[in-house]
Amino acid sequence: MTLSAMKGRAWTRNEDEALCKAYRWVLNDSVRGNCQTNDGVWTRPSLNKWHQALLAVVSRHESGANYYDEVRQAEELYMDSSSKPFQFHSYPSQRVPTPVFGTASLAADMDEDGSPTIQQTWVENPSSGEGSIPRVMGRNKAQRLKEMGKANDDYATQHEVAASLRLLVEQNALEVEERRCRHEERAKQIQEEMDDKNMERNTLNYTPMSKACFDWKKMKL
Repeated sequence: MTLSAMKGRAWTRNEDEALCKAYRWVLNDSVRGNCQTNDGVWTRPSLNKWHQALLAVVSRHESGANYYDEVRQAEELYMDSSSKPFQFHSYPSQRVPTPVFGTASLAADMDEDGSPTIQQTWVENPSSGEGSIPRVMGRNKAQRLKEMGKANDDYATQHEVAASLRLLVEQNALEVEERRCRHEERAKQIQEEMDDKNMERNTLNYTPMSKACFDWKKMKL
């Protein structure tokens, strides 16, 4: 099949599964991590050979051959060009849906020899709010979010400490003002008592009219 012909058609089941398998392998690679770019997915030799084998089988059976025959022939093509053992037996059951590609709606029928055949109907991708699986977060993004969360926690702690200090300063200022007022009132009271005593001692020499005037002023106070 030419490249121009492949551009105008939908992905086949085999191609979709191969790409989903590669996507799953990248997310679970404990050595390289999940920060690998999409361009580097097909650089793995074994996976690239398996993909090429699938493409070769699909190009031979465009008329709708048995799916299991296609898989078996793809395994044979893979083993012919690779010295490593075939390791994609559990591949179809480990298929991971992804919002990047459409979902194949599968229906199993039986052909003349009793083998099941796969019919696939292309279905548009569901919206993100209808059960789609979110992409796994990368290490860098997780680290940035962790640092942002720590910075937010530190800022919140500093804000709480500053608020507590401001409240403490306000309370101390109120207590100082209350003590000052009490001190002034007490000092004024003592001064008045001393003035009264001095005036009482001096009234011995007052005339009756001056004494009456003094008593009248004292009553007004």
